[in-house]
Amino acid sequence: PEIRLWLHEDAEATMPLFRELWREEVVTTPGLVHWIERQPERAAMRAWVADTRGEVVGFANSRLRWALQAEGIAGIWSGVLPAFRRRGLGTRLFETAAEHIVRHGARRLESTVRDDEPDARAFARRLGFEEGRSEQYWELELGSAAVANAEPVGGEVSVVRLREVRDRERELFELYDSAERDMPDDYTHAIAFEDWLPETLGNPELDLDLSAVVLVRDRPAAFAWLIADREGARAANEMTGTAPEFRRRGLARLAKESTIRWSEEAGIRTIVTSNDTTNADMLALNEHLGYRPSVLRISVAKDV
Repeated sequence: PEIRLWLHEDAEATMPLFRELWREEVVTTPGLVHWIERQPERAAMRAWVADTRGEVVGFANSRLRWALQAEGIAGIWSGVLPAFRRRGLGTRLFETAAEHIVRHGARRLESTVRDDEPDARAFARRLGFEEGRSEQYWELELGSAAVANAEPVGGEVSVVRLREVRDRERELFELYDSAERDMPDDYTHAIAFEDWLPETLGNPELDLDLSAVVLVRDRPAAFAWLIADREGARAANEMTGTAPEFRRRGLARLAKESTIRWSEEAGIRTIVTSNDTTNADMLALNEHLGYRPSVLRISVAKDV
């Protein structure tokens, strides 16, 4: 197969590979295009495909993780469809992506492998990567979800769809940012409002009608946002969080329950999510809501 730069017109042809190799996620064509093409210039984002007679059988990408306080941290990934493995194609894709991002200042490369794929883990070790944190993926079949029967009516707490408060951009950013900064990670997140708007709120996969915001005295206090593939009847938790001063009051659960009810009404059958395995509160919440563990992904990293 020929290795070449990914082009906009490759988007649809790339989807079978992502649905095979990232089946625990929700990936749509608009979301893939947004992820590759809407990174800020300083990310130096590039993607490549392995193309054989018009079929995309391999993919790689690399970018600087521009939303971190630390500099020189790069995300990189390469994957090949099973029928085309053991020919050196994954190594060629990886080396292409690594050479590009190192030229743009990367000092550390980070990726991810599935726990249940020993060949992928061995491939990463051969490339010099060491394993680190792990991320637990979950699936919820909506018919078996354990949710309350109704949202709160009246009082100081209310739940609204994201579309209803979409224009309150600065408040939404401050809520989102406070939650992201407290997520378990090896680095501190530091995204600017001007970057967050197109990257997160402008994501075409973000479903404004299935995503929830909890208001306390009309102030955004907690949220649970979903990206959705309505055609495929699947959704994924984009992010869930609560402002620090409103935590330990059950507001995140309230938000997630609302997304579950709205999703079921919209014909969604499955919601997926993932959490760092040290995030005990969110792991417990998912379990209480009826999520079942599916895949464990392990972070891998190497210095260059």
